[in-house]
Order: sequence, then structure tokens, then C-alpha cells
Amino acid sequence: MDNSKIKILIADDSPTVVEMIRFILEEKGYTTVVAADGVEAINRVYQEKPDLILLDILMPKMNGYQVCRLLKGNKDTAFIPVIMLAASEQKSDEFWGIATGADEFFTKDLAMTQLAGTIEKILKIKPYLDRQAPSRPFKKKEISSEEILSRVNNLLDKKLFESTVINEISKIASSIYDYEETAKSILILLSRIVYYEVGALLIEEVGEKKLSMLLNAEVNADVVKKISKKMIDEINKEKPQEKRKLGSFKTKIFNEEYQKESATKKLKAFFSVTLKARGGIIGILALASSKESSFSKENLDTLTLMADQISMVINNVCLYQKINYLSITDGLTELYNYRYFQDMLKREFERARRYEFYLSLIMIDIDHFKKVNDSYGHQQGDIILRELGIRFKKEVRERLDTPVRYGGEEFAFILPNTGKKGAFVVADRIRERIAEYKFPGRDKPLRITLSLGVASYPAKGIEKFADLVKKADEALYRSKQEGRNKVSVYEEKK
Repeated sequence: MDNSKIKILIADDSPTVVEMIRFILEEKGYTTVVAADGVEAINRVYQEKPDLILLDILMPKMNGYQVCRLLKGNKDTAFIPVIMLAASEQKSDEFWGIATGADEFFTKDLAMTQLAGTIEKILKIKPYLDRQAPSRPFKKKEISSEEILSRVNNLLDKKLFESTVINEISKIASSIYDYEETAKSILILLSRIVYYEVGALLIEEVGEKKLSMLLNAEVNADVVKKISKKMIDEINKEKPQEKRKLGSFKTKIFNEEYQKESATKKLKAFFSVTLKARGGIIGILALASSKESSFSKENLDTLTLMADQISMVINNVCLYQKINYLSITDGLTELYNYRYFQDMLKREFERARRYEFYLSLIMIDIDHFKKVNDSYGHQQGDIILRELGIRFKKEVRERLDTPVRYGGEEFAFILPNTGKKGAFVVADRIRERIAEYKFPGRDKPLRITLSLGVASYPAKGIEKFADLVKKADEALYRSKQEGRNKVSVYEEKK
């Protein structure tokens, strides 16, 4: 490559340093131009279109950090490599130099002959011919000092705004550990930054094989479908082997007061961005507005910047919830475990007593399960337990009843707002359906039966949640004594 075709701008207020650098570079065949301060450096860039810039940190009118940030923040000049020059080796100087966008950092007290090698290294990384084609034609122009300083102030204001927004997101991250509350806080924060009427966060829920969407307002089915299809398309684009299809998903609306107004509006502007973490897509952030001008370029830049921070926050919350989920879930059946059972039953019992609600508990035991393990092996036993977990989940009211693996071959159902008669109906339905179900077997399908015991609050002899467990267990024992494949109910002693 002919070095005479490469033009290098030297921006430094020291004539001695400038002459020394010019001598080194011109000896290598480079063409050089000079600027004595930051404002002149900006103008030289627009007038001379240099191929590389040597930028002193300490200069009159505008320092090197400001010049570098201004040039790197403009797509007409962002492609030009910048080597930041410092008077001495200070870690903070290097940190801020790289943070403002400099491609390399060089200390003047090093042997200046090394500078030519640094330049050659950068030119090899960013080939000369590639740098000649920015996104649009480069127009030579002269910019006034006032305009340059105005641009710097605007840039600083923008960076301050961005850092403030990121700080607000960080506050959410440090104070909330629940996905729904986090998503709600993020959508509220976004509403303070950009005008929109419908906001949605769509993710795959921890512990569930389906998507969950949180909305700030009620919308028609077409908008919900559009958001969810966007995520499925993005997942399939990134991981085509998964071939995910658009299926059912849960939705939750947190701003009930805004429902009627937003549902009737015609949405004209739509913005969405994928949220990425752990090497893949974890969700979609989508905003919609009835105003076509809602999402200006400036707003889109801010939202895109925020997407990375939001991804990190959502990912951390999901990981926290996953760890929590695993700690309260039985790995084989994917039902809640005994630890969760104790906490949940205690909470539901206190709530039932405080508000005078009904509360029922069903205790369940697999009949002759030891014979299954002895005859067919423990792997077959695990298959039955796993299948029972799937069956039991289908027998409950979602987000209300709680099926639990109590331990071994024992299970339990916590039924809030359910009296004795209602609990018996549920228990007998479970008994019948399991007795009819053909479980996968090694050679042929297997059938099992269940013994069940039911106890309900309020009732005499049940003063605390442990009493409810004891009475339901006694009823279960009676079912076994009376021949199994049966539901028994705890009756109050008169």
C-alpha cells in the first residue's frame, strides 16, 4: 500500500510534539495535517477527511475526550480510527480514552518511533480501502466554533440522559426480584421517557414451557398475536432447529384503569426489540402508540440502548426465580415439594382463618407402589411418578390449587376456598381418572389406583394447619384400611 495516499491528522497544541511526530510519519511516507486545538481538529476532520487521527488529550478550547466522543458519535466520522495521546501513563487517561471511542492509546513518554508501528497495526486491522466508503458520501465543510461547542454540549446532555436512564434501570434491578413487578416497573419507566399507549414484555416463564406476556393495557387479539409472532420468528431465526410454533400463552394486565380507553384506540406506530442474554433470546419488548410520530429516531436510539440493560435486568430476575423455583420443586414430577407445601399450607390456613374462608386438603397415596418397583424396577416407578405429576397438574384450577409431591409415593392437593363436599368431588374425580389411565409400561400399559383422604377447615379438631394434615392423613389411612382405591373424608366428632 502506498503510504503517501494515507492522510493523518495530528491534533496537539505542542509545536515540539507536532514536529517530532510529523518527522516520524513523513519519513514513513504518510501525508500529515495539523490542528492546534480541539475545535480546529473537528474542522480539519471535515475539511481534510483524514484516514487516521492522532489526538492529544489536553488541548485548548476542547479536550481530546470531547473531540473523540463527538467524532465517534457521528456516523460520518465514526469510521476514522483515533489514537489518543497522553503526556504520561495514567490508567484513568487510558480508561476514558477507550471509553470515549478511541481505537488505541499511546503515551508520549514512550519511544516515539513505536508510534509508527501502532499506526501500521491499526491500518492493518482497518484496511485503508474499507475506510473510504462510509454509509453516505463524505462532504467537506467548515463548521463554526459555536456549532462545534453546541454539538459537544448536546452530546454531553445526551450521554448524561442515557446514564441517568441506565441508573434508573439499575435501581429496579437492585430492588425487585419478581418478574412481574420488574416488568411492570420497566414499562412504567419507559412511559416517562417515550410516549406510548400499549407496552408489553413477553418471555418464556421459568419452570414453564410456554410464553408469558405482561401488558400495561388491554389490547385486541391482533396486537397480542403480532407481538408473540415477532418473538417466535426471532427465536426460529436464531435457533431454526427448535422450530417453535405460535401457541397459547398467559397474559397479565397490570394497569386495569387504562383498559377500556386503550382497547378502542387504533394503534399506528409500533416498536419492538429482542432482549438477549445467555447467548440467546429471552424475550421481546414491544411498544405501540396511536400517534405515528411517537417513535422518533432519538427515541429509537434510546430504546435500543435501554434494551441491553433491560435484558440484563430481566435475565437476572429470571435466574433468581429459576433458582427459587428449583429449591421448591420436585425434580422428578415437577410438582412443588414438601418444603413449599409446608409454607403454602401455613399461609392458606392463616388466610382462611382470618377471612373465614374454606380450605381443604387432599392427601394421596399410590396403592401397592412397592409391588410396582419390585416387579418392574425403579425406572418404571419413576415413569409412573412423573406421569402422575402431569396428570395432577391437569386436575387443578390454575393459579389457585396447589398439587404437591409430599414425599415418596405420597402426594397432596391444597384447595383454597373449597369446602368438604367440593374437595370430595375433586378427590373422587382424580381417583377415577387415574384408575382409568394407562401408564406407559416396558411391555404393556400399567394401571394403578390411589387411596385418598380429605379434611377441610373450619372443623372441630382443626385449630392449626398441622391438624389439617393430620386429619387428612387419618382419612387416607381409613381408605387403605377399607380396601384402597377409595376417598375417605374426615368427619367431625359430635
